[in-house]
Amino acid sequence: MSPRLSSRGVIFSADGRWLVSGSGDKTIRIWDLDKKQEFIKLEGAPSPIAALAWHPAGRRLAAACQDKMLRLWDVVTRQEILELEEWSGSLRAVAFSKDGRYLTAGAAHGVRVWDAGPAGAVNK
Repeated sequence: MSPRLSSRGVIFSADGRWLVSGSGDKTIRIWDLDKKQEFIKLEGAPSPIAALAWHPAGRRLAAACQDKMLRLWDVVTRQEILELEEWSGSLRAVAFSKDGRYLTAGAAHGVRVWDAGPAGAVNK
């Protein structure tokens, strides 16, 4: 695991096997904690990652980006699958509910909540 990356958000998977880091280099990295090495690198975000959330089912990641957008990624296909509306201020936090039903994001001006469904697919 590289201590030289500028990580802006760090979270563990529900089972504690994986660590996810969001970086200033616009990537999301999933680290294998047993092997202490990078397992998956998600690229394509247009701006640095500010905060992360992992859906409890394990397949989806939500990333709050500095371009004021919230993006949903499919870990298996390694693709961005959804982009949620632009905010008027910088996003500071993102989270899935414990049961995975809801996705929420917060900024200085407020909080929004979406229905995430059991698989982490967000309904606007």
